[in-house]
Amino acid sequence: MITQDAPILGLLLACLALVFHTSRLPRFAKFYGIVPALLMAYFLPAILNSTGIIEAGEGSSLYYVASRYLLPASLIMFCLSIDVKGIINLGFLPPLSALSLEVQPHCSWSVKFGLMFLGAMLLTPFGAAFPPLPAVGLEVAQTKLHSKKLPKPRTISSA
Repeated sequence: MITQDAPILGLLLACLALVFHTSRLPRFAKFYGIVPALLMAYFLPAILNSTGIIEAGEGSSLYYVASRYLLPASLIMFCLSIDVKGIINLGFLPPLSALSLEVQPHCSWSVKFGLMFLGAMLLTPFGAAFPPLPAVGLEVAQTKLHSKKLPKPRTISSA
């Protein structure tokens, strides 16, 4: 069992290098045609961890190194490999589609909450009865977590 950070990092990087090197070889083309290389890049370290070959414990700084150094470096390398000219040649429709996919959830939630508020404002003068809202505080949530007897919920009066 390997428990030190440097050998674990070296083994993980060797696994990634092996996967991405073999994915370019013609001998493994049929295998990687069925199983994507990215899946194998996640699968091999998971197997090493599950079988107990590597074990990064609580005091390990491996996550810190990976998240602070390896992830930004990988993202920069990924961005360097983007074909900007090819994206520009696609025209305005793909970026417009991506933008609409980003904006749509925000607009739909705004419209839903606006309609709920408008409905509550329009129905209140006509005597619509709304159930009292329980004032759930932090102490009620904590008692639910600790499975103690719950206090009687308070209600907000509609004066």
